[in-house]
Amino acid sequence: MIFNENTWGLFSDEEKNELLSLLHPIDSEITDPDHDPANPPPRIPTPILFQNLNNDAFRTAFAELQDDLATGSYEPSYIKKAEEALQARLGPLADKVDDMKNKDFEEYWGQKQAVFFGDAGGATNITPYELCQRKVFRAGDQFEYKRTFQGGPTVEKVCEFDGAELLEDGATARKKKDACTMTFRYPAGTRKFLVGQHEGDDKDAGEGSSKSTTVGRDITIQVNTLAQLEFAILDEDGTVKASDPVKFKKYPSANAWKVFTVRRKDENLGSTFMMRQNYYEKTMASGGQ
Repeated sequence: MIFNENTWGLFSDEEKNELLSLLHPIDSEITDPDHDPANPPPRIPTPILFQNLNNDAFRTAFAELQDDLATGSYEPSYIKKAEEALQARLGPLADKVDDMKNKDFEEYWGQKQAVFFGDAGGATNITPYELCQRKVFRAGDQFEYKRTFQGGPTVEKVCEFDGAELLEDGATARKKKDACTMTFRYPAGTRKFLVGQHEGDDKDAGEGSSKSTTVGRDITIQVNTLAQLEFAILDEDGTVKASDPVKFKKYPSANAWKVFTVRRKDENLGSTFMMRQNYYEKTMASGGQ
């Protein structure tokens, strides 16, 4: 290679200067630590001076180039196969690859991972009552709903959590499904984002039920569980049942905690499932307090 004195000597001065012009500016000022400052530096550096290159990126790229040459990455047959693979990626394989990427895409790292440290099952005893009481869920939080139905459409809606009404504090109240009445707003129809303004709450939701009112083009609803919120969203959106009325006469069962992601002041807090799990683990670590 050009770092070899014999090879470097095979180049003309013009070729040497052309190669040197390709260096990064930080490497164009190569100095010999043993050079006498009283004498002018050589017009064209010799290979020994390249040992003082300051650019790690250049050194790394040079090593990679050597590996590529050794493995035949610049051989015509290899380049032809690479071009054919690129054309296949952009052509017949495009949908397959893109669908795989979209399926595995994570809006934040670990979103689709189900790896927990500790007792994951114990978190199921944590209710919305406790999460609202301990300010894990806060008024103003954006609950982003997204679910793709097999053989059907993908439904997305951004809901805003307006707050919760809690029954009398106590261990018994925490376990009751209707002990926490949560108020949400979500877009009407098939829209994803809210556009209207909140104009009031309807506080007459019954036990274990949900009640909604339309405010402008947004809908205000009071629910006791996230599952109730999900069903209300799907009913309002309508595209799932419309895609196949027979197949989706009833919505396929799913864990509603896993289809809502919470965003607070542009910070992604993860799914409600993960938030509940994290709260549970912190509670257990502090002795259940």
